[in-house]
Amino acid sequence: CGCIHVPRRPGEAASLLADAAKFAADGIVVERLTPSQLAACEPHLAASTAAPFSAALRLPDEAQIRNPRHLQALVAACRLHKVELIEHAPVQDLVIERDRVTAAQAPQRRFSADKFCLAAGAWSEPLCGQLGVSLGIYPVRGQMVLYRSDAPLLTHVVNEGPRYLVPRSDGRLLAGSTEEDVGFDKRNTDEQIAELRQFAESLLPPLAKAEVEATWAGLRPHGVDGFPHIGRVPHLPNCYIAAGHYRSGLYTSPGTAVLLRQLMVGESPSIDMTHFRLSR
Repeated sequence: CGCIHVPRRPGEAASLLADAAKFAADGIVVERLTPSQLAACEPHLAASTAAPFSAALRLPDEAQIRNPRHLQALVAACRLHKVELIEHAPVQDLVIERDRVTAAQAPQRRFSADKFCLAAGAWSEPLCGQLGVSLGIYPVRGQMVLYRSDAPLLTHVVNEGPRYLVPRSDGRLLAGSTEEDVGFDKRNTDEQIAELRQFAESLLPPLAKAEVEATWAGLRPHGVDGFPHIGRVPHLPNCYIAAGHYRSGLYTSPGTAVLLRQLMVGESPSIDMTHFRLSR
C-alpha cells in the first residue's frame, strides 16, 4: 500500500522535511517526491484544485489495517486459545481487599481472578480512580466518513497533518478524522461531517461524485503526554493497566498485548518500558 504525506499550508513543507529526517534516523524508508513524481503516483490527487503540493513524502513500506477484520482476527485467535469473551458486561466497580484486586463487578456478574488488567480505552480513568491511580485520560471524539466508488481512486494512504484518506481495494475510501473534546458524546454532527467532506473532496476531487456510504464517530483515549500507560499498579501487585493509546491503539494493540503478557507472567519486557510507566 504505502503512504504519502502532503502539505497544503504555509510552513507545513518545512515541517514535513523535518519529519523525513526523523523517519530516516529511525531506519524507515522515506522518499521525497517532486510534484511530477507525486502526479505519477497518484494522478487523481495531483489534479486537486487545492494549492499545489510543494513537497511530498512517500513511505513505501507503510501498511494499513482494516479495523473490523483486525478485530475479527483477534477474536478468532482468542477463541482458538480457549479465551472466554463476555460481551455487554461493562465493569462498574473493582473490589480491592488487602492490597489486591479480588474481583471486577459488572451489572449481572462478578468476575474473580488472580490477576487483572484494566484496558477500558476512553472509559479507563474512572476505574483508575478506584485503583488510586490518576493518569489524566479523557475521551476525544473522532468522526469519520466512508465513501464508495466504482473503482479505487488512490493506491496509497494519504496524510495531511492529522487527517487522512485511506483507500480500500473494493473502491471504498475512509476519510478522517476530527479531534473534539466533547466528553463521552459519540454523535455525528452535520458541521464536522461537512468539514471532513470538504477536506476529502478538495484533496481528491473525484470523491465529490462518490457515494457517502456511512458516517460514524468513536472516542479515543487521550493521555497527558501522548504516550500510552502500560504497566503494573505499584501498590496493587496483581493489577495492570494498558490505557491512553489515543490514535495508536489499533496498530499497537498486538505489541501492547505482548508486553502485558510478559509483565503479567514475570518475564522481562522485550523493550524499554520507561516511557510507558504509570508514574512518569
